[in-house]
Amino acid sequence: SSVFDTGIAGGAALQSLAWQGVLPAGTVVRFQIASSNSLVGPWTFVGPGSSGASYYAPAGPDIPVALDRDDHNNKRYFRYKVFLESNAAAPFVAPTVTDIIINWSP
Repeated sequence: SSVFDTGIAGGAALQSLAWQGVLPAGTVVRFQIASSNSLVGPWTFVGPGSSGASYYAPAGPDIPVALDRDDHNNKRYFRYKVFLESNAAAPFVAPTVTDIIINWSP
């Protein structure tokens, strides 16, 4: 994604992530988040447990998942990556993400 600025000089606490769209059977939508106190990063995309090999995977559209505060607390800027996986049995069936919502507080 592009860089999002919370506007909080001392940083904000990223709390949860949800998405809107369509999740056909057998498909998956996953995310990684990067946060920084600098507009130019560094940007290390991680999932739960501070791992670049893990992903936040909400159960479906409009179902929030908590973000790991150890990774994203007191950071002013953030970005995300979204990973879409099609149905292995029907590769032309894929999820559609129309909006991503990241909740944060000062």
